[in-house]
Amino acid sequence: METPIEKLETPSEDVIPVDRISNLPDSILCHIFSFLETKTVVATSIFSQRWKILWSKVTTLDFVCCKPKPETVKMNFAQFVNRVLLHVDAGSLDKFRLKWLEGCEAVYVNMWVSYAIARNVRVLKLNLRIIGADGNDYSVAHVPAALFTCVTLENLTLRGPIMVSLQQLISSCPVLESLKVERDVNDNVLVYKISSPSLRQLRFHNYNGKDSIEMDGKKLEIDTPTLQVLQLWDCEWKEFSVNGLMHVNDVKLNLDLSFGDLLGEVVSERCNSIVKVIEALHHVKYLKLEGTIMKALSKATTPLLLGLQD
Repeated sequence: METPIEKLETPSEDVIPVDRISNLPDSILCHIFSFLETKTVVATSIFSQRWKILWSKVTTLDFVCCKPKPETVKMNFAQFVNRVLLHVDAGSLDKFRLKWLEGCEAVYVNMWVSYAIARNVRVLKLNLRIIGADGNDYSVAHVPAALFTCVTLENLTLRGPIMVSLQQLISSCPVLESLKVERDVNDNVLVYKISSPSLRQLRFHNYNGKDSIEMDGKKLEIDTPTLQVLQLWDCEWKEFSVNGLMHVNDVKLNLDLSFGDLLGEVVSERCNSIVKVIEALHHVKYLKLEGTIMKALSKATTPLLLGLQD
């Protein structure tokens, strides 16, 4: 005798499969496409005549090439991106993401980013490792000049050895609200200045400096009066300067000491700068301290004054 559960799980012979996906309107399908890599989206063109042209209406483009590949495959990737850009019908783009970590060539990056900017892209995410002139080593990527004229950009992510004047870029993007920078020591930038009246979220990662001892001249300056979320990962800057952070309420700091500091070669200026950063953030609702930041505070010559009241 069948139990009620077994009876429910028994498929009915009268059930007719229904293609509910294809019955969805184009706008819903394109929204679903926005969560997929473009390669997957284009592959849906084999489903039917309708799907053959549906993918070209997307307003989100997501291109990824990560693993080491032979030259022919690298060219196939570049050719694929070029073909997609030729067939996309969208007059404007919501999001353009390019992750190219092996054999990335600047000429293609400049062309593709310029394409996105010409279509008033709102979200731009770049994760690049540009191949050097000798074909082996990596070099610094320079962002296209067109990026400094993008008045529609709201969300920007730059990851890797990408050379750019952040202050010039930010001042050229009047509606920029979210900025994420994951820099590489190979960009050779000594001073980063971030000043914006519109920026609400700032995430600044400095991954590759943990073995660095030399910090002279390296400085991070932040002046963002409307900022609400701040995340800093860093172990290389000698000096920090933060101003106008009265509206920030969510902060995560991982300001490690450098390798030289851990050997006892303490750079007091850096530790004192960390103290000033925390003092400027004493009013925040959520503050998370990670890494060796507590050790840095203990080595500072300037006392930590948070203005606490009884």
